Amino acid sequence: MFYTILTVIYILMLVVITVMVVWHMFETESFTDKLIGALMLVFLILRIFLIK
Repeated sequence: MFYTILTVIYILMLVVITVMVVWHMFETESFTDKLIGALMLVFLILRIFLIK
């Protein structure tokens, strides 16, 4: 039960971070910022899929 609650909290935190990165990517004009944001998104999505 406790691990289920922690997993849900962890997934929610990752989803919020992912949404903020996507929002930042659309707001920024610099190509390097967009590239860094895209790399962060890839790693965050992979991290979400690694949760068992």
